[in-house]
Amino acid sequence: MKRQIRHGVFETNSSSTHSLQICTKEEFEKWKNGEILLDYWKEEFVDVSTLLYLTDQEKEDVKDNYNKRKQKYWKDWEDISEEEKEELYQEAITNKKSYRELQTYRDYFCSYDLETFEERYTSPSGDEIIIFGKYGYDG
Repeated sequence: MKRQIRHGVFETNSSSTHSLQICTKEEFEKWKNGEILLDYWKEEFVDVSTLLYLTDQEKEDVKDNYNKRKQKYWKDWEDISEEEKEELYQEAITNKKSYRELQTYRDYFCSYDLETFEERYTSPSGDEIIIFGKYGYDG
């Protein structure tokens, strides 16, 4: 077997995993307090309040999607009741949450699948940031 050394390259074998996130101290504290959630796959924070309602644009999207399919009530949008529209909005809110892996601080740090770390750093300009992540065997 021939070994090759590649300078300036980080490599790992396929059975280990590494995850690294960086955020401001303010974001991290909001996450710890349950005000925001971590969208694990998009690697971004999501304000909890945005998951509880639909924006005007999202309501328009619900209407457009319904008009394209009309599968639930088989009527035009204008002909369905306010209760039926509200039911469709609630389904959209549920879908908005369910297609993401949203994690609380506790979900992230108290899972036993991988080792976790959390480091605090203050930049020369005074910015306080938190660096956190997971590592270990994922197999």
